[in-house]
Amino acid sequence: MFANLGIYPAIYGTGDLVVSAPMFERIVIDPVGGERIRIKARGVEDGARYTTGLRVDGRPRNASWIDAEVVRSGGDLIFEMSHRPGEWGTGADDVPPSYTAGADARNNAGTTPEGRGDLGSLDLSDWSLSREALADAGARPGARIPLDGTGITFTWPDAGPGEPDNWIPHGQRIDLPDEPSASISFLGLATNGPAAGSATVRYTDGSTRRVEVEFADWAASASAGDTELITVRGRNKADGSADDGTFRVFATRPAPLDPGKVVDEVVLPEGTDRGIMHVFDVATG
Repeated sequence: MFANLGIYPAIYGTGDLVVSAPMFERIVIDPVGGERIRIKARGVEDGARYTTGLRVDGRPRNASWIDAEVVRSGGDLIFEMSHRPGEWGTGADDVPPSYTAGADARNNAGTTPEGRGDLGSLDLSDWSLSREALADAGARPGARIPLDGTGITFTWPDAGPGEPDNWIPHGQRIDLPDEPSASISFLGLATNGPAAGSATVRYTDGSTRRVEVEFADWAASASAGDTELITVRGRNKADGSADDGTFRVFATRPAPLDPGKVVDEVVLPEGTDRGIMHVFDVATG
């Protein structure tokens, strides 16, 4: 579909769109929760297949990408098309931005205010956790949440509405306090079924320890590898409504570490099986 629109989301984890070439002279996009985007590309139906210019809301743009503001606020994209390639979008400053500096940051917004489910999507579809229900359960932004009897205390992400508050793991590195620790636990859940994967704890001496991470689905009871830590009623939908039901955030059963070594960081799983894993925090004790 995106190949026909002339814009596509090639920059993982962002709303930025890379520009190519539309396949139709006139396109109208009505994004869910966004404003209308109107695309015009005269000459396409006569065989003009190369983008040689672009105007965004009447302003010339040489860069071969547009930022997420267009998706949020809508606008008019007027393409100049040609039968031959030109120099448009080929300059050193025209390429899309690199976000490698933030590659280890949280990459999913899974909590939303009630009535504003359009600000996030925990299950990568329509549903998210209610920020109000979480706060009532003790998970306010920045709140300290102890895992009883373990010496481990999590910190709930201090993220605003619509801001990423959890990691969907793909090998991100999470810095931990440089101190000896006897155990480690992960705070999170899975959507679209249970999920499991292998994380790696790195010590300051360069040695490592493999740790298995397993979460039950947020609508299910705890599995053998985790325990319920936060329980809420209901969840938010992207259309502003909500549904009933019980949903959970889990803590993995603490995995033993070498107390004689200093923990430096943990590397999240490169991938997980079955469902989609979400990690809100990692803590040692």
